[in-house]
Amino acid sequence: MSGRLRARFELVRLPNTFTAAADVVAGFLYAGGGIGAWASAAVLAVASACLYGGGAALNDVCDATRDAVDRPARPIPSGRIARSTALRLSIALLGLGIAFPAAVSVRAGAIALALVVSIVLYNVVFKTLPVAPAFMGACRALNLLLGMSPAPRLDAGWTLLPVVLMWLYVTSLTFFARREAAGGRRRDLAVGTLGVCGAVSGLTTLAAIGATSDNTYLAPVVALVVLLGIHGFKAAGDPQPTHVQRAVKLFVLCLVAFDASLVWAVRGPVVAAIVASFLLPAIVLARRFRVT
Repeated sequence: MSGRLRARFELVRLPNTFTAAADVVAGFLYAGGGIGAWASAAVLAVASACLYGGGAALNDVCDATRDAVDRPARPIPSGRIARSTALRLSIALLGLGIAFPAAVSVRAGAIALALVVSIVLYNVVFKTLPVAPAFMGACRALNLLLGMSPAPRLDAGWTLLPVVLMWLYVTSLTFFARREAAGGRRRDLAVGTLGVCGAVSGLTTLAAIGATSDNTYLAPVVALVVLLGIHGFKAAGDPQPTHVQRAVKLFVLCLVAFDASLVWAVRGPVVAAIVASFLLPAIVLARRFRVT
């Protein structure tokens, strides 16, 4: 692999694009999407990967000065890719992230546009402010909603619960990771861990509100809460940068497990395996490319 291509893959956080695509597929399946609309779901999944990659590139463009001190090995401060080139790549990916959904439906295009606005506001305006984690959570919640857009149950009230839980998960994850380069503060890491575990635990309410009659999905939900809690509170107890970064990486990759558990609740384990399959390329690529 050429150095230029590797730098671009690092810039867009290639492993994470699969977790973003998993959100879309999960949203589609959860909201009742069937085989007749799979073409639309596939287009939206590609769009989601573009949106994530564009947002990650924009993040590094905006953080180039800070990264030169805290993370000099990143593509821009290391000189492997020019800041202007990274910005052009970001704009191109974000543009595709709007164009593809707009070709599917007006509703999908509007959600994608709202997502791009949130991405830009997060990186350009709010990133250093206390509300920044909430904006990042909104980006991922809109991504899940994008997957629901072509499916028949979008207007049913209970389909919006996972959007709220996704917002809580990613808001908490972002709060947890805000100072990962320095290791973070124990209180912040503990609060972030509680938020992530609370978001996953919230999936148990799907059975309570009648969204599902198959309670077998509770087993992976409990296992996921335990896994996240162990690693999150371990980092909080010893907030060294390596421990925090390891937990952040796990939290990001486990978004696919969150998505799969969501689909398991309403469509069963076999269909959930479609979403879970996105975890394999994410894990494999995470061994070669950075996640945070």
